[in-house]
Amino acid sequence: PATRGEMGYFNVPYIHMQKLSDDHTVRYRVRYVLSRNNEVMYSGDLLPFEMEGMYAYYTYKETDGKLVAATLPVVPGQYILTLSLEEKDNEGAFNSIGGITKVINIAPGQTTFVDGTLQPSEFKSVGIDFTFPQVSVSMSKVDTSDQKKDNSMIFQCTDNSNVDLEVFNRVFYWFIDGEMITRADNYNYIDGKCTVTKIGSNGSNVSSLECKFSSYGRREIRCEVVYIPKVVTDVSLRKVGSGTTEVEIIPRSN
Repeated sequence: PATRGEMGYFNVPYIHMQKLSDDHTVRYRVRYVLSRNNEVMYSGDLLPFEMEGMYAYYTYKETDGKLVAATLPVVPGQYILTLSLEEKDNEGAFNSIGGITKVINIAPGQTTFVDGTLQPSEFKSVGIDFTFPQVSVSMSKVDTSDQKKDNSMIFQCTDNSNVDLEVFNRVFYWFIDGEMITRADNYNYIDGKCTVTKIGSNGSNVSSLECKFSSYGRREIRCEVVYIPKVVTDVSLRKVGSGTTEVEIIPRSN
């Protein structure tokens, strides 16, 4: 831009921000600094105007004892504009809690308008206190001599956790080779290779699974103990503990 001849103009028609408190105009202020080549051309407060829970801030000057919106004349060129949101502390001093710095060009014979929104950059730290249980689970093992094809085997899952059941709901889930067990009426699992006859916990901290395998191979039996907070309806918020055991169904001599 030209640096001689016709002047340019600078104007902040509005900088919007939310109302932060009932004493907003006493507690907060928005200031601006327009500088060039390390020389401050203009600086000061922007004038606030309340509108429906928001404030609009703009440049102004005093005319006939009144504060009115103003466009400020400047030599055309490149300028640095800093806008700052400041808050008054208990000692009456203002401290910056947010702001932005921009490079702007002011052309001769033209007015450069700056507008937008300004938000505080500091927020009150808050904590959420929610106790998650420590889940401890153990699984019983089946004697090797009982690990036979078509032989009924019983697995027990014990919840060793010290969790308040007034606060949490506890659920036992059983899996065989990764397949969840949902029925126990002689229902077949893992492609018909396993029949489940019994499952349940009867309200205690022990759940049992009774099943038999109709084919040879190594099988994984896993139990999950899941605690779900009673005050939360979203079941994805849960704490899980699990226990696992394996059996190897192979031909064995009596």
